[in-house]
Amino acid sequence: MALEVDEGDWPLVRLRYRGALTAADVTCFQSALTGYLDRGECFAVVVAESPRGRADRGTAKRQMAWLEDERDRLAELHAGMAVVADDDELAAARRSAKARDLSPYPMRLFARLGEAESWAWRRLASRRR
Repeated sequence: MALEVDEGDWPLVRLRYRGALTAADVTCFQSALTGYLDRGECFAVVVAESPRGRADRGTAKRQMAWLEDERDRLAELHAGMAVVADDDELAAARRSAKARDLSPYPMRLFARLGEAESWAWRRLASRRR
């Protein structure tokens, strides 16, 4: 599996992908997110290292179906997703209006991990007021 999930600083969750996104990664991430939503606590995600290469066939459809199913809970409990983009191609893909419009939570790109984590912590703090 190419996905690492670090919950050590809950409610900040860090994700790291090693290589291309696989169907198993999507299942793992969706399972983790469902568990976070079931806790009923606000959380934020920092994608510290993004997927590389072509994703397994059908992963985007699975992701979109799950997002639609969990849209209301994500809007309520997911404070935001900060993505560290380290190359122009990835940054361009993440900036797409389609991805932002479909997301029920705020998404933002950062050049550095520290900036991404600071934004995520601020989002969490603003949701707890």
